[in-house]
Amino acid sequence: MKACFLIFVCLGLLLSPRWAQAEKEASSGQTIQAIEIRGNRIVSVESILAKMKTKPGTVFSQQVLDEDLKRLYGTGFFTDIRFDQEQLPGGLKIIAFVTEKPVIASIQFAGNRVMKEKKLLEIIKVKPKEFLDHSRLRKDVMAISQEYQKKGYPRAKVTYDVATSETGEATVTLRVEEGAKVKIHAVRIEGSRAFTDKRIKKLMKTEKGYALYLGVS
Repeated sequence: MKACFLIFVCLGLLLSPRWAQAEKEASSGQTIQAIEIRGNRIVSVESILAKMKTKPGTVFSQQVLDEDLKRLYGTGFFTDIRFDQEQLPGGLKIIAFVTEKPVIASIQFAGNRVMKEKKLLEIIKVKPKEFLDHSRLRKDVMAISQEYQKKGYPRAKVTYDVATSETGEATVTLRVEEGAKVKIHAVRIEGSRAFTDKRIKKLMKTEKGYALYLGVS
C-alpha cells in the first residue's frame, strides 16, 4: 500500500509541470474576459490594474503576465503575488492574489539619550503610514549610527525590530546602545621628514579634545 502511494506521489510530481505547461498552452490565444484582484486591503484595484498590461479584451500572453508580476513586485507594496485563471464562456478570467506588506503605524525609539526623538525622526526616511520596507530601515540604521559617530560615539550600536498586528499594522522600534563618548587625548605624528609635526598638526582638522569620528564603513 505504501509502495502504491509513493508511486502515485512520484507520478504526480513528474506530471504536474507538464499539466501546468499544458494549461499555459491551452490558455494561449484566448481572449481575456475579466480580471479580478483578491487580497488587497489598502492598494486600490485601480492602482493594481494600472500596473498591468494584461487587460480585458486582449489576447492572453504568459510573457506579458510574467512581466506584470515583475511590475507589481516592483511597486514595493506586496510580499506575495500569484496569478490564477478561470475558464469563462468565450475566454479567460485572470485572478490576481496579492498579499500586501504591513503598514507602519508608529515609529518608536529606545535607549537614546544623546539625541532626542525629534532629531532621530529628522534623520530617518521611513515614515508612519508607509508600507514596511526593510531595506530602507537598514539605511536608516546606518544613518543614525553615522550621526552618533560624528558626535563622538564610535561604539554606538543601532538595531531595529518590528511588531506586526493581526490587522497588518507594524510598530517599528529603533534601539540605540550609545556606548561611551570618545575624545582625542593626543595627536602624534610619526614618519614625517619633509614637514615638521607642528606644520602637519596645523593643517589637520583633528585636534586634542575633539570627539573621535572614524566614519562608517
